Amino acid sequence: DADWFSHTERCAKRALPVAPISTLDTRLLTAIMGSDVMVALQEKTRKYDILRMLIDEYVETAEPVGSEALCSRHRLSWSPATVRNDFMALEEEGYLAKPHTSGGRVPTNKAYGVIRDEVLGGTDEEFLGQWDPFAHAHIPRPVHTQQADRYRRVSHMLAQLTRHVVLCGEANGEIAEAGLSLLVREPEFARQELVANVAAFLEDFAGQTTRMITRISQHNMGVYIGEENAFPEIQSCSLLIASFTTVGRKEGFVALLGPTRMPYERNVAFVKHAADALGKRL
Repeated sequence: DADWFSHTERCAKRALPVAPISTLDTRLLTAIMGSDVMVALQEKTRKYDILRMLIDEYVETAEPVGSEALCSRHRLSWSPATVRNDFMALEEEGYLAKPHTSGGRVPTNKAYGVIRDEVLGGTDEEFLGQWDPFAHAHIPRPVHTQQADRYRRVSHMLAQLTRHVVLCGEANGEIAEAGLSLLVREPEFARQELVANVAAFLEDFAGQTTRMITRISQHNMGVYIGEENAFPEIQSCSLLIASFTTVGRKEGFVALLGPTRMPYERNVAFVKHAADALGKRL
């Protein structure tokens, strides 16, 4: 269910793995919580770690991840059999899928949703400092001069950094677009039908901006994964969109469209930074 991982566990693991529990800590926790509860907590923590590592591997390689490969790459103390059992449990719970009768697993949209919820629901925004797109691209933040040029520069910068489609502009106004030629090189877009659907969505994007901005939460940021998208053409993709208000009090946005297989923490930070810079919120 949606509360499979507690908020405390998600926040504790957002940036770095939790330090191993010492023997003394284990004894104290067992005395306080009971052995059955302690074992259940350790199993849940291990499954979470395995899920995060598998997601990271799949985002990087676009290839199904096997238990032995995961153990070898990360030098895990757990046996491949233990990891394989957790794979099966995560598959039953809807977080992993097995695309072939033999081979590894891939994360589902439900698994990506765990990462999305961590990023949007957490209070620790240390990841924003780690993923500043202007620092990664080695370019200064845009000055408030020609608005259209600023949109063009930001969309081009984010497209180069993410290899996804990026749109910047104002609702019912000027919109800059970049990255389609990069996006179609991703493995998911080997299917011509998906390319055609994305192209159709982009052709009608200008007429949808107001509708999308109204869907964004009070945090000025929305992340829609797969079928969460209201637009049928992109229900095999993920859409990130952040809003801002221009100096002239116009409603603006930064949108990023890519495959569901994306690094959500990095991309959310990139889009937030871009919107903040364009809206002069930093």
